[in-house]
This record gives sequence, structure tokens and C-alpha cells, in this order.
Amino acid sequence: MFRLQNVDVKKFWKGNLANVIGTENADWYADTIEADQDMSYEAAKRIITSHFESPSKAINMLAKLVALKQKNEESV
Repeated sequence: MFRLQNVDVKKFWKGNLANVIGTENADWYADTIEADQDMSYEAAKRIITSHFESPSKAINMLAKLVALKQKNEESV
């Protein structure tokens, strides 16, 4: 939506990001992102990316878990 309306995300990110974080993460967001009034968009992006696991990482971890399954010829 921001891009469609040519809004500068890096300028107006802080006022709108809280709306999409969700209630289950509201306290974390308030304590980390909102607590630092001077935080840049890039810094917030790094913190949020590290806090919320990427879907591709979760898929890779599940594939590794399945690969670790005990095979018929293996015993404990």
C-alpha cells in the first residue's frame, strides 16, 4: 500500500508499524522498537527480522529434522 501511494516508508515507518505487529507481540515491540525514539528504519528492520523467524528458515529446519529421522536399519 505504501509503495502504491508513493509513501516514503523510511520516513513514516514508525507510526504505522505497530498496526501490523499484532497483539501477541505488542509488549515486545513497545520494549524494543518504540522504546528507542532515535531508532532508524534499517536498525528496526534488522531487529524485527531477527526476532521473527523467516519462513524459508523454518522450512529448511523442518527438512533437516525430517532427514534426521531414524531409519529402519538403525537402532537406538
